[in-house]
Amino acid sequence: MRRLSRILVPVLVLLVLVGGLVAVKFKQISLLIHTGEEMEKAGAPPETVSTAVVKLEKWEGTLTAVGSVTAAKGVALSNDAAGVVTRLHFDSGATVKSGQV
Repeated sequence: MRRLSRILVPVLVLLVLVGGLVAVKFKQISLLIHTGEEMEKAGAPPETVSTAVVKLEKWEGTLTAVGSVTAAKGVALSNDAAGVVTRLHFDSGATVKSGQV
């Protein structure tokens, strides 16, 4: 009998602990499911809108800044034979198509 109680008592304690954990988790999951269903019924929350008082201000027409400017498009000139480029057959800023010059 003593040997049976040495095994039975820890097993019962373990079963009670596991049962308690299962009950707590079941309650938590049920609450989360219920909360999710309620939120789904309620729909999305309203959008946040910010407002400000409008006032008239005078703005400067110019802006002074320091920086550097680079061309978005350019051309690199090179010749096939040795020599000196003496003339360009287009004006600066003109649009040139392939084979035009």
